[in-house]
Amino acid sequence: MLLPRPFIALLCAISLMAFTAASTSYAQQAVALPVDEASQNPAFFAFRERLIAMVEAKDVEGIVANSCSDINLSFGGAGGHDDLRDFLNVPESLFSAEYKHLAPKQRAENWANLLKVLTLGGQFDAEGGFWAPYTWTAKVPDSFDPYSTYFITGEDVLMRDAPSKDGTAIDSLSYNIVTVPWLSEEQNGEAAVYLPVERPGGTIGYVHRDFLRSQIDYRANFNKHEGGEWKMCLFLAGD
Repeated sequence: MLLPRPFIALLCAISLMAFTAASTSYAQQAVALPVDEASQNPAFFAFRERLIAMVEAKDVEGIVANSCSDINLSFGGAGGHDDLRDFLNVPESLFSAEYKHLAPKQRAENWANLLKVLTLGGQFDAEGGFWAPYTWTAKVPDSFDPYSTYFITGEDVLMRDAPSKDGTAIDSLSYNIVTVPWLSEEQNGEAAVYLPVERPGGTIGYVHRDFLRSQIDYRANFNKHEGGEWKMCLFLAGD
C-alpha cells in the first residue's frame, strides 16, 4: 500500500530529528575536549610553570616548599610534607626486603604521574581553586562507571583489532570517552601497553595506553594562600 506523500514527509522529518538528537547525545556523552584555564590567572600560570620546571629537575624540596603543609596524598590518611618527600624519593625502606628492587620503578612512575597531571590542563572551581588535569573536571554521564571509564587524550588515535602495533586500524578516536571492559595484570610485552577499549555502541578494539587516562587517575588541587601564594594541596588517585 502506498503511503500519502505528506505522511512519508512526516516520517522522514521524524527520522531525521531522531537521528540528529541521537547524534548530538552521542557526541555529548562520548567526547571530552581538553581544557586549560590556567592562563586566566597569570599568577597561577606562572606558579604552574615553575612547578613543572621543578618536576623536570626532580627538585623534591622545591615541590615540598610549594605544597600545603597538610597536602592530601591518599584516602588512607597519608599526607603532609614528610609523606610527600617519601612519595617523590621512594626510599627502599618503604618496601619489604623482597620488594626493595621495585623502588626505582615506583619512583619513576610517581614523577611521571605528577608531570602528566601538571601538563594536561585543568579548570578553576567556584572557590577559585584549580583542578588538574582536564579529565578530572570533564562532565561524564552517570551511565559511565568511573572504574572502567577512560579518556582518549589525543587526536586521531588509532583503535586496532589486536593488542599490537601490527593490528589493523579499525577506527580513529579524538578525545573520546570510552570504557576499558577488562584489565589483565598478566599481560606482557605489547599486550601490556594496548588496552581493550569499548566505545558507546559496542565497538571494541585496542588503544595504546599512552593515549588513555582513567577517570580516577591522579589529580591535583591548587589553592591560593595568605600573601597570594599558590600551593599544591592535593595529589592523589582513586575514588
